[in-house]
Amino acid sequence: MREDGFEFLELFGNIDEEYIYQAMQPWEGQTRKYALYHMSKKVACLLIIMMLGFCAVFHNQVYAAISRFTTLIGEVLGLSDDLTPYTDLIQTTQRQDGTEVTLREVIWTGNSLLASVSVKGIENDDSAGVSAQESVEINGQEKVCNSTRVFCSGDFEETGSNYVIEWNYGSSLQIKGKADIKIKIVVHRNMEDMEGQTFEFAFSASKEELQENTVHMELNQKLEIDDKEAVLKGLSLNSVVSSIQVECEELPIDEKQYYLKVTDKSGSEFCYSMVKVEDRVYTFQNNDHLPSSENEWLEVQMYVLAYEEEENTEELVQPEEELSKVFQVNYEKMKPVSQKIRITVKK
Repeated sequence: MREDGFEFLELFGNIDEEYIYQAMQPWEGQTRKYALYHMSKKVACLLIIMMLGFCAVFHNQVYAAISRFTTLIGEVLGLSDDLTPYTDLIQTTQRQDGTEVTLREVIWTGNSLLASVSVKGIENDDSAGVSAQESVEINGQEKVCNSTRVFCSGDFEETGSNYVIEWNYGSSLQIKGKADIKIKIVVHRNMEDMEGQTFEFAFSASKEELQENTVHMELNQKLEIDDKEAVLKGLSLNSVVSSIQVECEELPIDEKQYYLKVTDKSGSEFCYSMVKVEDRVYTFQNNDHLPSSENEWLEVQMYVLAYEEEENTEELVQPEEELSKVFQVNYEKMKPVSQKIRITVKK
């Protein structure tokens, strides 16, 4: 490809992603005024996409340019690998009472579901946000989640608030190809809006390619936690999520929070939180960043953080405080309760 072709790709990479999303949206159901306002942008974007389709024959940089407009999940969670092959682009929008929720993309791992969501029409209030109903439906079967987590990338005047929501149900389903999935997302306009507005989305997604690129390891390495004997049972690791299972006699999880700290060869540290307890097996999952499966080895150590006594509860729920500050964890107070164990990563 000629040099000016590369310049075109670079310029394309700087186009506002909202224009691309508008080009992907259906044209029906829009008022004439709205359609006329956005028609020029839609036509321009569609022409660019068509041109890039021809360019793809000549150079693979087109793929890199287009992939910038997907994998918002990786962007929000700070994941470095290209997640495009594992991402199902949904781009479905629902509207209720002036609130607009767009389900942009999902990644189904088999044990959990990650979705990127954009919300418009709620006031720019620090206490506004979204939550997830604690179950997902997969091929008509309801799966109660062990945990749900919401990550926010911040507020944007034009594109609204962007979130990544995770449903972790913790058991793998033997489903080949695509699965029919239903989820419910609740939008809360402020701290007092506990019930919120529920938006239900139905779509199809696949886990096949991600599962093929997942490292599964049975470890069975002894681990001493204070005065308790435990076993490091297994490790699962891919580009999206990582989990570690520890088998141990009952831990006082009502008194303390337990974490795993994972360190790679370069000294980078990754924090894993407990997401599931079943039959004396405790499952920990990475909080955000995760180690690469290309590591030769990883070191694992368990830490504990005691629940702080809330002497003045009123101070923790002042309306002017941000929710993130209310539930913030002080990792500097974590104390090690086990020795370090080195795991050899076998691909």
